[in-house]
Amino acid sequence: MAYQIFRLLISLLAGAAALGLIHSEIIQRGPWIGTAVGFGLVIFLQIFFNFPKKHKRWF
Repeated sequence: MAYQIFRLLISLLAGAAALGLIHSEIIQRGPWIGTAVGFGLVIFLQIFFNFPKKHKRWF
């Protein structure tokens, strides 16, 4: 369980950093807005794809 949480945190940080850099290059508003957008997108994707199968009906 601890390994899964650690892996989730690493993937969240990596995804948010990458998306933040991409977003700040496209839209010249600074890296913080892009990083926030990246965090939101990555968290949504992680929850959507890693949710248990029995709860898939929620989406």
